[in-house]
Amino acid sequence: MRFILGGFGQGKLTYALEKYCAKDNESIKENVYDENNFRDIVNVCTMCKDTIIVWNHFNLCVKKMIESGHNDEYIGEWVGKIIELPSDIIIICDEIGNGIIPIDENEVRYRELTGRLGIMIAKKADSVERIICGIAQKIK
Repeated sequence: MRFILGGFGQGKLTYALEKYCAKDNESIKENVYDENNFRDIVNVCTMCKDTIIVWNHFNLCVKKMIESGHNDEYIGEWVGKIIELPSDIIIICDEIGNGIIPIDENEVRYRELTGRLGIMIAKKADSVERIICGIAQKIK
C-alpha cells in the first residue's frame, strides 16, 4: 500500500498514475475511486488482488461518510478493513490540517478524523510521499 498526500491541486493523482501505473494502460482509470464511488473499494480490493487500485480524494470520502451519519469508530473500522486487504492500493489525500482552525464543529471533526486515519494509513503503508508542485518528497 502507498499513501500520497499534499495540498489541493498539487498533481497527486497524475504523479500516482505516472509513477505506479502502466502509462500505456488507459484501463487504470477504471480502477480510480473517489468520493463518488469509494464504497465499492472493499469489493474491488477483494476481487482484484493483482490490480492496482487508486483511492483518490480520501479526505472527501471521509467527509461524505460523516455527512451520511457514520460515527468515527465505524469509519475507522471501515478504513482499517480496507488497508488490511491483500491488494495493491494507492491512497491519495489532500492535506487539510494546515491553516485556520474552523469554528464549525463538523469541520473540526472532519479534519481531526481525517488526520487520525492518515496516521493509521501511514503506519501501515509501504511508502508515504508528499507531493508539492508535482514533485514527490519521500517521507517513508
